Amino acid sequence: MERTTTTFSLILEMPFFTLREWEPVPTPARIYIGKKLWRCATCTGNGVQMREKTIEKKLVIAIKDMGGIAPKFMSPGFDGMPDRIVLLPGGRMGFVEVKAPGKVPRPLQEARHRMLQRLGFQVYVLDRAEQIIQILEGIENG
Repeated sequence: MERTTTTFSLILEMPFFTLREWEPVPTPARIYIGKKLWRCATCTGNGVQMREKTIEKKLVIAIKDMGGIAPKFMSPGFDGMPDRIVLLPGGRMGFVEVKAPGKVPRPLQEARHRMLQRLGFQVYVLDRAEQIIQILEGIENG
């Protein structure tokens, strides 16, 4: 297999995420969310797109690390609702729709997002692990 140069972007370094030894790793950045220090590493490179399931796992772990929960949201008979309800300490709440990289919500999902936003709720679409920090800060800061 030919090794190619990869482009890098910041992602949360989680216990289940490992880098292959041949992938270069720059000096990690440090980012604070509340009192929690996150160490960030790189690599969505190597030509493999991160799957929706992997992004969702990273989101759930990040929320748990902040002391919150992110139950899967299922609404029988009311299709198009976001995938996760994010509940953070201090009564902070938001909805997150998780998509595979580059994918967008279906028209029905967009309509549900607008409905929730009209009701005053925060709704986010997550399709890259790099967005997790920004989304959680948005929910935490209300």
